[in-house]
Amino acid sequence: MCLISGLTGYHPKVPWWCLCPVWFLLAVPVTLIAPPAMPLIVLAFLQRAWRKSSQLPLDAAGLNAVQLRFIGINLGEVLRYKRRLLMVLVICYYLIALGGSVRC
Repeated sequence: MCLISGLTGYHPKVPWWCLCPVWFLLAVPVTLIAPPAMPLIVLAFLQRAWRKSSQLPLDAAGLNAVQLRFIGINLGEVLRYKRRLLMVLVICYYLIALGGSVRC
């Protein structure tokens, strides 16, 4: 089922933008340029989708406790607090990539 979902971009419980094969063309360059950006983009889209579905009275009961807790998190505030950590991680990523590409 996972292989079929990944190749077709359709799954009954996962939004199409998470599985769309064309998404790969954007995801790879973004991940190579700024590794923390891709998970943050996906989290922001998931949060928006879950907030939208939680406003509907029929679908609110379908969300589990983790999804309901995640809806209440302000990603912008978390990013402001973790800004230095993200910058250090990106710098380490580039240093490791540069160190691995330099021949001795």
